[in-house]
Amino acid sequence: MITEDELRALLEPNARGYTDLSVPPGWLDLVADCHKRLIKVHPDYVLGQVKEKFGGLRYYYTLSGATADQIAQVRDLVGVAEHASFSICEECGEPGEPFTLGGYVSTRCIEHRQAAIDRRKQVWEEGS
Repeated sequence: MITEDELRALLEPNARGYTDLSVPPGWLDLVADCHKRLIKVHPDYVLGQVKEKFGGLRYYYTLSGATADQIAQVRDLVGVAEHASFSICEECGEPGEPFTLGGYVSTRCIEHRQAAIDRRKQVWEEGS
């Protein structure tokens, strides 16, 4: 499993000094794999932001001088990664599924889903 620091170093050439990297630990490998595939299609794509939103991965980028074929390939690759994130636990990288807790959607395996529920219950009980 890649670390956040290793991922930042991998992405840096395409981040051009700025990247908002808010990626849960379970998706670091997914983002690294997506990036490696993207640079094969368009080595000069510019990465703007990678984050979790509504329980799924969001990958924001800019393409300059790309052909129509490159644009289509990049969109497809990003779409595959974003779609895959909805079946990968954002905490550990194991198989997971989206669930909602307190109005917040996240994608978790059974173990991390239960841990989130238990934490919320504990906070609720301490606040009562």
